[in-house]
Amino acid sequence: MAEYELTNEEKNNIIITHLRTLAFQKYNLEVSILEEQALEEPNQETINALNAQVQVVQSKISRLETESDSLSVS
Repeated sequence: MAEYELTNEEKNNIIITHLRTLAFQKYNLEVSILEEQALEEPNQETINALNAQVQVVQSKISRLETESDSLSVS
């Protein structure tokens, strides 16, 4: 079976797809925070947990952006 090496453009397209998915996840979390804050008695633990998840997603986005940049340089 022949091996197929992905081009940098193909790799970058995969990264872009992941970044888009992460952007949806991040926005979804931000909307969930807004919903929680809209309650008469917002649960701060829930807000903190959602904010922590936003930070994780942002970390993933940053890492993928770095990888995408490195593919552009090659």
